[in-house]
Amino acid sequence: MHEFAHKYFKMKKTFFTDVAVLRSLSIMVVVAFHTTGMMYADAHFPATKALYHSIYCTFNQCLLINVAMPMFVFLSGYLFHYQLLRGRVTSFVGMVRKKALHILVPYFVFSLVMMSTTANVNIISLLRGGYWHLWFLPMLFWCFVVSYVLRRLARPICCVAILIATFGLSLCGKFLPQIMGLHNITVWYCWFFLGGAAFLFKEQITSFMHRYRLPWLLVLGYVVLTVFVPVPYGERTWFATLAQVGAVLALWQVFHTLRPAAMQRLYPLVWLSRYSYGVYIFHNWLAVYLISSTAQRLLPLAAWAEAHVVLFPLGFFLATFLLSLACSWALLKTRVGKYLIG
Repeated sequence: MHEFAHKYFKMKKTFFTDVAVLRSLSIMVVVAFHTTGMMYADAHFPATKALYHSIYCTFNQCLLINVAMPMFVFLSGYLFHYQLLRGRVTSFVGMVRKKALHILVPYFVFSLVMMSTTANVNIISLLRGGYWHLWFLPMLFWCFVVSYVLRRLARPICCVAILIATFGLSLCGKFLPQIMGLHNITVWYCWFFLGGAAFLFKEQITSFMHRYRLPWLLVLGYVVLTVFVPVPYGERTWFATLAQVGAVLALWQVFHTLRPAAMQRLYPLVWLSRYSYGVYIFHNWLAVYLISSTAQRLLPLAAWAEAHVVLFPLGFFLATFLLSLACSWALLKTRVGKYLIG
């Protein structure tokens, strides 16, 4: 494993490894967010709902997820602007076609599969681009489209103006028509463009943050603010958004500047990154089955949830994550799977 990892890191560009590590950490947080949140949802364990809510709500709804989801969008913008700069995106039509095949087709396929295997049939939500956790995919599609249109505005003053405008729009909420996820763009595009700006000006940003030793100070500031003034995921305030920007940039800076030897030790996270797309698609779907009424008839899940308020949600998270990973790995062994999540 060590020799393979060493050869892998010699072949890959350094910034791809930091993106891979951050993507893997983010997907683990997202899985934990959904599985832990199910512990205090109305439908699953009503007897222990209040107990789990009192223990986990602030940590689960506010702290990690408010960095993990922006980080996902940030990394997509980061890599897309790399492709733009390297001339790998040559036409608008070609880009739209490629992203539609890679993002919108899986959105429809997996949404319809979930509808056919659950009681949650909602065609209106599907067409609006907001079906379950898969809302993320149509939103991301529009981020690529908007960034291609703005690709020539790469000068510092233009980037600053766009960042101020898009983060300002994010505080206004969703006001665009609900057509294939378009309404989500006002809230999330700011993070995509922030990732692009981080790639375009990474040397300047890295130098500035290193000079004033900002990364861990920004992370600490975000944690302290969240503890004393928790802002739940989905709600937006200017001070929480500013703290999230600092935390996202700080974490990117930490992994972007890690030495190659340290990055080699994180190889399992780099390997996991390949399956993060599939894990995202499968996890929420599988989690519902793992604690369904059928599962609770077969196993004393409610009793375990009441008796083990730490071990049970941890086990639930691990089971969901590993099953999602296994499904992703198996699907990628097929031609259809490579087409959908490859």
